[in-house]
Order: sequence, then structure tokens, then C-alpha cells
Amino acid sequence: VDCGYRYAESIAPRYGGDPDHVAAVGYSAGATVALLGATSTEPPVPARDIQPCSLVDGRVSPPAPPGVVLPAVLVMIAPCMFEYEHQSVQTEPQGGNTDLQITVISGENDTVCEPWQQRDGVELLRDAGYQTRLVSVPAADHRTLVYHDTVDGQEDIVADSPAGQRVTQTIVDTIASADW
Repeated sequence: VDCGYRYAESIAPRYGGDPDHVAAVGYSAGATVALLGATSTEPPVPARDIQPCSLVDGRVSPPAPPGVVLPAVLVMIAPCMFEYEHQSVQTEPQGGNTDLQITVISGENDTVCEPWQQRDGVELLRDAGYQTRLVSVPAADHRTLVYHDTVDGQEDIVADSPAGQRVTQTIVDTIASADW
């Protein structure tokens, strides 16, 4: 996660991005990883001190400076926050970055990470002091939230998916409303 943030911040200026204003988006298990990284208790590092990194023999290279730059906005799409395939998982924020604005997106027909997990997860995040909102997407399942569906037994990309379009608009709106 640290390497991903460092990489995004190192290239942001090339694309007109502001490395001091970071948003993170994660889907399914990636949403859990994004939450853990975004709520790190490590102190932030100024963007000018960020160096790009890569994985070398399973290790981040160069080693991270103390702390990481943390996002101000996090969008979690269909996270499994309490169980996955009938096994218990516990997703709790790490306690840092309490100014983080979190949006959790839930598909009403999700059978992989059922909607109760997102509802209860939002309450867990609010109880931990995070500004969190829930966006429920009607008739969406785990895959249609990210422009995928099963068509004739095959996984397929659905570019005009109403659920995917709703998720994309929610991401854009969440970033646009950031307090930075």
C-alpha cells in the first residue's frame, strides 16, 4: 500500500494531479487493504520527500521513509468487512488519519460481500470516529459494481453497466466534495 501511494504521488504532477491531495479507491479485498493503508498511524511524509518505489525480492525498494502520505478520501467498493466464504474476517481501521472521508458502496444484490457487511462496516467506522457514508446501488451485485457481469457463463465487461456508471459517478462526486 505504501509503495502504491508513493508511486501515485510521484507521477501525479505528470498528469496534472496534486500530490498533496490523495484519494484512494479499493474494490472487494482491495477496499480492505486501502482502508488499512489509509488509516495508518504513521505520520504523513510531505509529497516532496516521496521517492518512487518498486518491489525487489518481495521488499519495497528503496525502503520507505518514516511514515506515508495518507489519502484524504477513501472509496470502498463492496468490501467484505466481517466474513468471506463463511470465514470470519475483521476489518478495522488502524486509528490514524481520522480526518479521512470514507464512502462505502454496496450492491443490493451482492452475494459475495453481502450488503449487511457494508451497513455494519459503516457503523464500525463511524464508531471509530471516521466520517463515513453508505451508497447503496439498487439491483447491483459484486461484479456489476465494477462493469463486469456473467454473460452466457463467461465473465464479461459491460461498458454501459448502470451499476458501474453509478459507482464511477459516486467516486467522482466523493473526490469533488473533499475538504482539501
